[in-house]
Amino acid sequence: AQFRASAVRRLESEGRDTSDEKALRLATGRERKLWLSQKLVDAGMQRAQAWGWPNTYTYTKALGEQAIAMSGCTYSLVRPAIVESAIRFPFPGWNEGFTTSAPLVFMALKGHRTYPAGPKMVLDLVPVDLVAAGILGVAGAACLGRADRVYQLASGDVNPLYVRRAVELSAIYKRRYFGERKDPNALRDWMNVWLEPYSVAGETYRRTSTPLFRKLAQVGRSLIAEKGASWGAPLTTAVLKRADQALQTIDQELAIVEMTWELFLPFVAGERFVFQCAHTRALWQRLSPADREKHP
Repeated sequence: AQFRASAVRRLESEGRDTSDEKALRLATGRERKLWLSQKLVDAGMQRAQAWGWPNTYTYTKALGEQAIAMSGCTYSLVRPAIVESAIRFPFPGWNEGFTTSAPLVFMALKGHRTYPAGPKMVLDLVPVDLVAAGILGVAGAACLGRADRVYQLASGDVNPLYVRRAVELSAIYKRRYFGERKDPNALRDWMNVWLEPYSVAGETYRRTSTPLFRKLAQVGRSLIAEKGASWGAPLTTAVLKRADQALQTIDQELAIVEMTWELFLPFVAGERFVFQCAHTRALWQRLSPADREKHP
């Protein structure tokens, strides 16, 4: 009944006929799959946190490393930090896809303001072409039996970019972007210039930002479902339906923002770590001058 009700709401929001039994069966099956998928994600997250990992992303990386270490193979572990756009190859700024820190800057441009950021937390970025060069160097050393067990590819130990500074730079960019843009909606651009992102503690973000707004949208939908029929005129069924659809859209859009922050939170507002890259620098020093030129 729960899946069928969800399917009816989804079909109604898409403007489709809910009396079509075949369409309703397919939509109900889709709702069931979505529900099961979320339950599996929740179970994986609970297991990761029970073992002391902040999320399944870090937990599965640890499982992979342990499997390799127990395999009996000759190995060397390469741990890149946040892999960012290229600095040289194939050209400066190259990035295949909308990944890593790009969503954070994009959210700033779209109006998200409260950025969780721990004091002195490092946003450890490393360009993708340097990561590729590092992997090639480590692979060569491993083939010769001269590699260390772990190589970290990062920049925070010698050239840290602090999360709070990254938020400030995003705010400066947003102000300049909307200040220079020629748009017919001058009022909106003027507001965007002044409504810039700022750093807050992780708990402040949870209490006052996306999680709060999502909860309010969900409470609004629950009230409409439970008591909307009793409100009567002037709130007609059509008005309530449009309000419910609007709140559903808000909830779905905020869910993406919340999911993005849940992934980033351990790295921007969690425990403070500095990843040491001495092994990587020592390996690079052992390369010939020609190889160092090829693999910066």
